[in-house]
Amino acid sequence: MSLFTTITMTIPVEHAAAANRCAAIFDFDVGGAETFKACRLSATGQEPATHIMASTVIKPEYVSVLQDAEQVMPALTHLAEVYGREDPVLEDVEAFCNNVLVGEHPDLLRIAEDEPAA
Repeated sequence: MSLFTTITMTIPVEHAAAANRCAAIFDFDVGGAETFKACRLSATGQEPATHIMASTVIKPEYVSVLQDAEQVMPALTHLAEVYGREDPVLEDVEAFCNNVLVGEHPDLLRIAEDEPAA
């Protein structure tokens, strides 16, 4: 059995900046500050994007914690201290935890990038 599982997380666009500030602490060594950026989604698959999706590996026992600000705040505070990051802001943690969708959401479609002209 693997120690980690891969999950997808989806966040409404209006909470992406707060989610990225949290992700920068969670994912301190590989660009967490840009976690919610590239995979843009909407109900139609067309702009404007309403959500942004990301995937990550995580220990299965931590998945349920992602939506609980009372557990995430002390965890992020500890990680920030250990890795020399700025302390998390409660409003960011609440925005992330209260709005992150964990798992697949087939009602949201990926917005395809335009192909460059040949």
